[in-house]
Amino acid sequence: GAGGGGCLGLRVPGSGRVALWLHQLRLNFSFGLCLVDRAAAGIRGDLRLSADPEDEKTLRALAGGGCIVLTAHTGAWQLALPALAAILPGKAHVVMIREPGDVDLHVFEHSDRFGRIGVIDSSQGPAAVMAMTQALLRGESLGMMGDRLTHDREPGLDAPFLGRPARFPVAPYRQASACGVPVAVCFARRTGPCRARLRLAGIIRPPADLGPRPGAYAPYVAEYARLMEEETATRPHDFFNFYNVWGCQG
Repeated sequence: GAGGGGCLGLRVPGSGRVALWLHQLRLNFSFGLCLVDRAAAGIRGDLRLSADPEDEKTLRALAGGGCIVLTAHTGAWQLALPALAAILPGKAHVVMIREPGDVDLHVFEHSDRFGRIGVIDSSQGPAAVMAMTQALLRGESLGMMGDRLTHDREPGLDAPFLGRPARFPVAPYRQASACGVPVAVCFARRTGPCRARLRLAGIIRPPADLGPRPGAYAPYVAEYARLMEEETATRPHDFFNFYNVWGCQG
């Protein structure tokens, strides 16, 4: 479905065929609401994001020396991107792929009303890595997605997710280790039209200088997968993974 319902049965175990069909409808409906919110927020600037005061305080403290804010295609993730500028001190950058001819702008790209947010195109290879490193060393923040590999050649590791191994990227933790910064795992939950609440799910701290070997980052990939599983189990219709991370059917 449009919302990316691969292996939907893993999210709602024990569901029969009719129940799974209803869950798929609910998933697609939730995704549709997110698309409407994205358009409304970009066109009208009507966007309100909130966070628990303690989460906000912790995020500000982490970002003081640079940090990676790691999220996922779950809930109101597109509305959460401007929260980087609204909550974190200093400049924030969103790491994303720029497809050739891509005119589908994100909320924060329509205007600067949401604050100063830069974009780093991860498809630029070494140039993107250099840009991310320089930003973090300047004490700025990076917003990254931790639930999908951006291309077939990107290093990834399997970790248990909803009862089956799923593949996740290692790039966020490798970048954090190289720059000596923490990884703040955050998820945004839609609370109403153009309204979202940012939740700090956990903090991952890879040791410095772990090097390029993907296997060194297995514990941190597994921790992210655990946090993702907790979020998905609580809100199974809010995970829009767009592709089959488990490699199964249905």
